[in-house]
Amino acid sequence: MANQAGESFHVLILGAGSAGMLIAHGLQKRGISYTIYERDSAPASRARDWNFGIYWAQDALKACLPVELYSQIRDAQIDAHVPSDKDVLRVYNGATGEVMTDIPVPYNLRLQRRKFINLIAQGINVQYNKKAMGIRTSEQKVVVEFDDGTEVSGHLLIGCDGAHSRVRQFLFGSKEAALTQLPYTANHMVTRLPREVAMRLIEMAPRYSCSVHPAGWFCWHGLHSKNDSEDPADWEFLLSQSWKGPAKGVETVANVRERGLSFFEPLKSVFLGIPDDTPIWEIPLACWETKPWDNRSGTVTLAGDAAHPMTFHRGQGLNNAILDAARICAAFDNNFDGSTNSTARLLQDYESDVWIRGKEAVELSRENTEQVHDISRWETSILKAKGASAEDREKASHLAVNAQSGQAIA
Repeated sequence: MANQAGESFHVLILGAGSAGMLIAHGLQKRGISYTIYERDSAPASRARDWNFGIYWAQDALKACLPVELYSQIRDAQIDAHVPSDKDVLRVYNGATGEVMTDIPVPYNLRLQRRKFINLIAQGINVQYNKKAMGIRTSEQKVVVEFDDGTEVSGHLLIGCDGAHSRVRQFLFGSKEAALTQLPYTANHMVTRLPREVAMRLIEMAPRYSCSVHPAGWFCWHGLHSKNDSEDPADWEFLLSQSWKGPAKGVETVANVRERGLSFFEPLKSVFLGIPDDTPIWEIPLACWETKPWDNRSGTVTLAGDAAHPMTFHRGQGLNNAILDAARICAAFDNNFDGSTNSTARLLQDYESDVWIRGKEAVELSRENTEQVHDISRWETSILKAKGASAEDREKASHLAVNAQSGQAIA
């Protein structure tokens, strides 16, 4: 599609994570030219892997992907489970082993990140080893400068470059774009366990569960991959602990085991059974409260973690990122004729939603993080009350927006 100057309209996407690649697929469906630029060297090239749940954003995911890729989504799951209306997230008291609640998560997809990224990287245009260093705009163009000395120009830049987004820094300045550091820290690890310990963990919940400890710890413990084996000793598990306190810069197996001493069996044996050479990532928790930005005459916007970085304890970050992708692409259906003015109009529709939705998701995720680290607040916590579902306001607007575009995203 050409703009008023006869040029082919081109979108620059910074970041080849979930949001960036889903937007690329959505644009490609619509015949809109784009290129993704990614600082990493290849899809899923980072050493760290984890898994995540897609809860209420599955229809949005389907709207972005071509049929042949969406049909393979279950292949990216942590196992061969067929999602059902009976799926739950079991929550334990980490000290006593009491089942505190079973949170409904009907039909949720639990996906390995690396498998998911490799799947959705198929069939799209990504340039790797491209670290953005500078951005400049005119009334109708945006230019991105890279650390290799090259630069590219386009008509719209979508920043999907994560929580530490350089595009957000460009829009707000470094100080206003900076993350708010929270007084919480988490660790993550993917590890094998001794056979008997693995079997006992699976007996607690066949796929995953979490625990809230009176000492102020919140833990995730669940399957990551069966590695095509029937032997639990070959399986990998995703384990995470989070707590109120500053990051130390280095997290060790010894620290994980020390916390594990206070947990009920078999979680105590799970944490004590982690191999000595297990890589562990320490993550200082942070967020940024979404606020309106100046999109520079319709040439720059944000999506995904760049727009609403939030804490992870309710699993809302990815689901909101997927919805961002579906909505920014759907906005092209009704409001775009290739002109700069039409780009500004479609961004107005998208941004008026994401500013409200993102702010709400960040605030509620932060509040929930505080609650799940204080067992006295569990009964009134957002996680217990709402689980991983979309907010009531979001459910209503979700249906209304997509009814207008002819898509049933519920």
